[in-house]
Amino acid sequence: MLAGGQGKLEEKIFRIGHLGWVNEDNIRTVISALKVALPQVGTAKVT
Repeated sequence: MLAGGQGKLEEKIFRIGHLGWVNEDNIRTVISALKVALPQVGTAKVT
């Protein structure tokens, strides 16, 4: 689940959350997808 920041961080960050068991491959998959998607919506390049 991706969600926006709260309070002072609203519109500055997003959070990645999960329900249940997550392994390292799941995390890599999400980060890889974000590296593709974020530049397409005009955010800074993800390194």
